[in-house]
Amino acid sequence: MTVLEFQQTLNDLCRLLSSAGMAGTKVGELTAFAAGLDPFKDQQLKAFTATLARTGTGDTQPQARKEPTPKVVVADPTILALAADAKRLYDRAADPTTTEAQVDDLCRRISGLKIPGIKTVAAAIDFQVPSKSSTKAAIVGGIRHRIVDRMDATIRRQVIDRPAAANGVGVSPAPSQP
Repeated sequence: MTVLEFQQTLNDLCRLLSSAGMAGTKVGELTAFAAGLDPFKDQQLKAFTATLARTGTGDTQPQARKEPTPKVVVADPTILALAADAKRLYDRAADPTTTEAQVDDLCRRISGLKIPGIKTVAAAIDFQVPSKSSTKAAIVGGIRHRIVDRMDATIRRQVIDRPAAANGVGVSPAPSQP
């Protein structure tokens, strides 16, 4: 049997499947496969399959995909200590004794790190670094902004939630009724 005869058999099968109502991608794939055999139509089918096996293009066994070895990153103790300091400062940002000078001191200390270390510190306070193209200064600025925003939010909440004074000072007047 030649590849041409096999090709004709496939085309007959495609017509049979189409007439039976099985149109679609399966029949289209068989038709495309049959058309792809055109360059080999003069070969004997046995010789053609031997060629496929020899070249590896007709390999029926899927090759095992080698999984990449995960990189093990050992965190520097200095980075971990700075991350812990950042987390402590962030957690006590609501405390009135926390100052912007303390935040600036932390930012000065983390500015000496490389970007992966700064990202570790950012992760400690749940700060999402915007993109890979962020500079060190932008990430440190984002960390500072996150901590200072938390401090400011606490101050705003204290101003809004302060109780009304007994003598009426600090109490908003009631809206006038028409």
